[in-house]
Amino acid sequence: RALFEADGHAPMEFDQPVALLYLNPTRHSITPLQEGTELVCGSFLFGADLRNPVTRALTDVVVTCFADSPLLEPTVNLLFAEVERQGSGHQAVLDRLLEVVIVQALADLIDSGKSTHGLMAGMAHPRLRQALAAVHERPQESWTVESMAEQAGMSRARFAATFRQVIGTTPLAYLGEWRVSLAMKLLAQGQSVPQVAQRVGYGSANAFARLFKSVVGTSPFRWQKSLNEGADKVPA
Repeated sequence: RALFEADGHAPMEFDQPVALLYLNPTRHSITPLQEGTELVCGSFLFGADLRNPVTRALTDVVVTCFADSPLLEPTVNLLFAEVERQGSGHQAVLDRLLEVVIVQALADLIDSGKSTHGLMAGMAHPRLRQALAAVHERPQESWTVESMAEQAGMSRARFAATFRQVIGTTPLAYLGEWRVSLAMKLLAQGQSVPQVAQRVGYGSANAFARLFKSVVGTSPFRWQKSLNEGADKVPA
């Protein structure tokens, strides 16, 4: 048993194994309420920027009980075992196991249907999830509202209305945000702006740059340059 307290959230007490993910830096405390309570804590980053529509759609705290997630408990048990082991590849194994825990917790959040609005609700929607998966897997395609609606098996009008009602934005606005989030990752890896434009579905670097600036507030050239300048200032 343990008591979880965090700024801006009501205290939560658990008497069964649970995974808690705080999606934003949050001052918190964990108080064991009985002997034998075991805790594993870690931190993680969602890529170069939080404009990723997936991370922006998440609540501040994701709670997943082991009883509701059959795959989570064995993964966390491996995490506990790896914490005790201090051999070769220790940190790399911990990193990968933590990634698996996060993915499993978010997958359970989607499958549970507890989210009623936003991207998580869209991923749980039997039709919208088909269009979202296609856009996520093939962002470079020349997507239109019509082609996304076809993936969902819906009429254009019904798809557009349902998408906005459930997810809270238009299909094309979401597509633009998704492409920009992918572009930021590629730019951070050192790929050129024309290369990135092609990979996220823009034949014209200028058209891509306009989209990028409308979302991020600066051009992709300046954004990439700022990353490089920041890296140059890191002491050796």
